[in-house]
Amino acid sequence: NTKQNVVPLMYRMIDTLEQFIKADVPFNLDSRLARVERLREIMASASVTTSEKFRQVLEAYTVETAYSSAVTASQGTLEVDGKNINVDILKHAWVWDNNTKEWKELGEEYLKPVKEVIRMARKQATLELVKLPIFGAE
Repeated sequence: NTKQNVVPLMYRMIDTLEQFIKADVPFNLDSRLARVERLREIMASASVTTSEKFRQVLEAYTVETAYSSAVTASQGTLEVDGKNINVDILKHAWVWDNNTKEWKELGEEYLKPVKEVIRMARKQATLELVKLPIFGAE
């Protein structure tokens, strides 16, 4: 009876996780969506026990939850005005606007706090609160 109820729950959890990732700020998007795809493959595998499937679904949620409190600095590229640019340059800073699904340039007043967050992420400065206009999925 438990197995009959938990398997549909896991499928709903995976669908919800995928919806959240697609609605969230688009960072590490490929790896996050690949994690969801791996969960779907695991769910289809008869060689994986139900308890192991459930453990892996919960682990995926734990990874997503950890993103909300992690302080990391990563590099990548960003398309601005049709051009790909490397991000981690602090002549400009952007924030993801979840309403328009695009990057918006921040004013100069945010450059110093963004630089400080990057220093904290690289363990070059002590962690402290910094005011930034960051909006995640609701």
